[in-house]
Amino acid sequence: PGLRRSFADHRTAEARYVTSAIGEFREATWAFISGLRRSLTAEQSADRRISHRMRRLEGAVRSGDPGKIKGEAQETVTLLTEFLAERGQRHEEQITAMASRLEKLRAELDSVRAQAAIDAVTRIYNRQAFDEQIEREVDLATLFGKRGCLIMVDIDHFKWVNDTFGHPTGDHVLRVMAETLTRCFKRKDDFVARYGGEEFAVVLR
Repeated sequence: PGLRRSFADHRTAEARYVTSAIGEFREATWAFISGLRRSLTAEQSADRRISHRMRRLEGAVRSGDPGKIKGEAQETVTLLTEFLAERGQRHEEQITAMASRLEKLRAELDSVRAQAAIDAVTRIYNRQAFDEQIEREVDLATLFGKRGCLIMVDIDHFKWVNDTFGHPTGDHVLRVMAETLTRCFKRKDDFVARYGGEEFAVVLR
């Protein structure tokens, strides 16, 4: 029962962490969509103004009144000049804003991906990240013929610790173990992960 509770607590904490990260990513995406919608609305509004002005100019031409044609033509040219200037400025602002939002979206997505690979309790890589790393190591070993090393670490009497001192103490023990392994295996290519429960895995090249 103690081990089941430990697994359940771990999964709950991990789910909350990833859910929070995905929530932030969704907010950034909605901000991008809202900005794009505002840009398209501004263009449609300008198009309606130009269409209205063109209809007035067509009406003046049909009337055959030179004064009216001249007045409407001048108004149309003025509107088009203003529209082109506004559109140039608006497009420049939109491109800058969209570039900023896209960069933020990219950063948020990278953050979500990274957080999904991290164990919520120990803050080292989780089982999913370990499985992916093992596949990469096998591929590298096949390509270059270099053997790797896998070390499995298991904490003895961990259930007794949880049952006797409670899960917060058990989580503290897991974090200390993760910190110890990280200090021991500090090369750039060393890979330390929580395999599950009180089990840890280290992949060395």
